[in-house]
Amino acid sequence: MDESILNNNTTTTLPDIIYLKEHESFNDDSIKIIKTLDIDFCETKYECAPKYLGIHPEKFCASYIIGAEWLTDNHAIVVMPKIPNLDFIEMFVCALKFEPAAEYFSKFYSIDFKSKPIKTDIFNSQITPLIIIHFIALLRKITKRGLKKSYVMRDENLQSKIKGKIKISQHIKHNIMSCREDRVYCQYQEYTVDNLENRILKKALLYSESYIYGLSTHKSSKQLITTINYIKSYFIDVSDKVELSELKTFTTNKLYKEYADGLRIAKMILKRFNYSISDTKINDDFTPVFWIDMARLYEVYVYSKLYEQYGEKIKFQVPGYWRTAVDFIDTENKIVIDTKYKPKYNESNGGIIADVRQISAYARDCKILNAMGLDQNNIVDCLIIYPEKMIDNIHKDSNDTSDDECNELISFKNVSNLLNNASAINGYKRFYKLSFPMPIQNINNTN
Repeated sequence: MDESILNNNTTTTLPDIIYLKEHESFNDDSIKIIKTLDIDFCETKYECAPKYLGIHPEKFCASYIIGAEWLTDNHAIVVMPKIPNLDFIEMFVCALKFEPAAEYFSKFYSIDFKSKPIKTDIFNSQITPLIIIHFIALLRKITKRGLKKSYVMRDENLQSKIKGKIKISQHIKHNIMSCREDRVYCQYQEYTVDNLENRILKKALLYSESYIYGLSTHKSSKQLITTINYIKSYFIDVSDKVELSELKTFTTNKLYKEYADGLRIAKMILKRFNYSISDTKINDDFTPVFWIDMARLYEVYVYSKLYEQYGEKIKFQVPGYWRTAVDFIDTENKIVIDTKYKPKYNESNGGIIADVRQISAYARDCKILNAMGLDQNNIVDCLIIYPEKMIDNIHKDSNDTSDDECNELISFKNVSNLLNNASAINGYKRFYKLSFPMPIQNINNTN
């Protein structure tokens, strides 16, 4: 892509598409024009969908939300990750690997196929894997609880028996006129898993399988194929025959939440592939309107890695008072752990003091202490995990000659206590920081 596009167009007209990176600001010319358009920018509230990708209403800069959105009928904004070559497939797999993480992360991304798509190829390797991996996670949850059965009307020409009611006109046509006296054309109800809902799910699952096979060089592909084969075993008695007209008129039952979510995403998948399983190539010239909260994606990525090593000793999204929640607690080592998605911007890593203050409150929250089996008189260790090494030169005492580097871990394997590998935060008792990097894809080994 032309570098001038990434740095915004410097002409006096607003570009059709404005490209920014996380936390990057519009240029002055674009700000002047945008101010005349009366666009209602506002900061994003917790667990609420962002408006205009969370563009700051006063600073006119991007936030930690990436995606593509229309600013007006003719002008769009695209916000890209600050860290290049992120392995989104690995992050999505981790984010949706465990049920608590899947339920949590599903609130922090959205894809809108109803809005007009935006002409950009920036996100051609992120959108489809996100949809498909989330769909696989939902199907795993659905099959764990058993496929839904329902009554389905069957028309069948039965031999030597009658079931339900005889369809006289069809019986005459197929049997009487053909002298097939051993046959009776009947219509009856059958209580079965082979219903429309499950057929739609199976159809989308086959599309997903075909797409994942195309990612065979990616390290997560084997795991995904294994999961798909496991899910397919539940759909042996389900047909994949679905008419396009049935998809367009079908509505979901909100009483079955997992099914409603699964069917909604199944229809996304079928539409994404233009209902053609023989061709799983996608038009990369356009992307749907969508957003992903990178802070939450990093959070659940770290959670999946912690859970792999420590299991139930790590508690996720532990609630405190006043509708707060800490990212994790280590119940064995009695550590309050919080992730802070702060990739290095312009070589400046100041501001760690705000993180310390927030996590100090968690460490004194009686509900959170109780979840660790402690009382309000205990002082616990606090750990902040960042995607990149954090240095706090702004708040460092000039006489302090101690090492302020942030240790980095690329795996939690064989680490019995995270604090053994963390760096102490200067000036604060029992406060530590640790870098756990986001996964970077090897562009030579992935499709």
